[in-house]
Amino acid sequence: MFTNKAVWDKITASLKSDIAESEFDIWLSQAALKELKPGWAEIEVSNKFVAHWLKEHYLDHIKQSFKKNFKIQPQIHFTIRPPQEERAIKIPRRSKDTGLIFSHDINPLFSFNNYIKASNNRFTYSSALQVADNPVGHYNPLFIHCELSSGKTHLLHAIANRVSTNLPSLDVRYIPMEQFYTEWSAASESESTPRFRELYGAIDFLVIDDIQLVSGKSNLQKEIVLLFDTFFSSNKQMVFAGKTAPKNTDGMNPDLSSRLGSGLVCEMNTLDQKTKIKILKKKAKEKNIKIHDDVVFFLSNSTNDIKTLVQYLFRIESGTSFYNRSIDISTAKSIIKNGEISNVDIRHIQKLTASYFGISMTDLLSNKKRRNFSYPRQIAMYLSRNLTDLSFKAIGEAFGRKDHSTVLYAVRNIDKKRDKDRRVLEDINQLQSFIE
Repeated sequence: MFTNKAVWDKITASLKSDIAESEFDIWLSQAALKELKPGWAEIEVSNKFVAHWLKEHYLDHIKQSFKKNFKIQPQIHFTIRPPQEERAIKIPRRSKDTGLIFSHDINPLFSFNNYIKASNNRFTYSSALQVADNPVGHYNPLFIHCELSSGKTHLLHAIANRVSTNLPSLDVRYIPMEQFYTEWSAASESESTPRFRELYGAIDFLVIDDIQLVSGKSNLQKEIVLLFDTFFSSNKQMVFAGKTAPKNTDGMNPDLSSRLGSGLVCEMNTLDQKTKIKILKKKAKEKNIKIHDDVVFFLSNSTNDIKTLVQYLFRIESGTSFYNRSIDISTAKSIIKNGEISNVDIRHIQKLTASYFGISMTDLLSNKKRRNFSYPRQIAMYLSRNLTDLSFKAIGEAFGRKDHSTVLYAVRNIDKKRDKDRRVLEDINQLQSFIE
């Protein structure tokens, strides 16, 4: 007869193989199986925030572990441990393998070395490099803004990567404002705001993107003001980015605007044509796409937005395979539909991928690891990342609430295979032709 502890030890051992170590330390290391009855399991956790997070993000993992190890599928209930029994919750330091507290989307492929410098971004590049090499020593906060996609997010990731490499003992976090808002909302609803502030206050170097999304959210802005003051009084570095300068951001209160603008504010202007051509050629080389100079020139005149340029290039790659020949300007115009990028829905990508590989949507969104399920799932994740503006976290949520690291692994894995395995490239191109 298994004791509750023995059962839970077996469950958590199984969970560790599916969940990043840092995330396991925060959300599951302090949990315990309090009671197990037929069809019902009571899991005890330290507070309401942890209970809410486990229910929202790891419930399916826990259920699958019970099924895998004990052939049962109990209903899971979370209860809060009495205060006198509550153990200290570990705030993990950054590890080389798993990253930081919560999830984060620092892209290891974005560095200062592969950033294309130009007249529009030279000052911002230099300022970002100084902040990365000497946190708090120069500009705090650093605020970067640009209306269009002009390499802003690349710089933010480059800063986070460089600090993580040079100062591995620091907790460094890059977070889109959308994710910050989600976490803060969950903490507020579960009356765990103090814990939320404690976790964020433990970070050493914070990078927040798309700060303009706080517009009109007065309570969220007050929270960021408190966070700002905590960091500033602790002499910790902050980097922010948005579409406009703080003073020009609609719906931002004066307290937050003045703080965000109190350091160095850098504007990234529209890319010149020479820089856009360099970016297109660099991306084409990375993806092994053969493209004529006149088509590159045409594309560089089609938009000033980097993200859109890369999407156009991705379409050109698909068209090259579809037409089985090099793409001329006329065909390029047809492929990009006169310069308009359609809004691809992730659900549409999932349905077409499932149909293409002859599996059900349930199997595509499941955790099944057999290749006939995992390969289509990774292809769908890859296409979702390349054909939509969704973050790794948002894509993971759309694929059965999977962790962002699962999506990141899938994208990297398919990106590697497409250059070595022609069948993978053909699957990508064929599916993309259907999707678009």
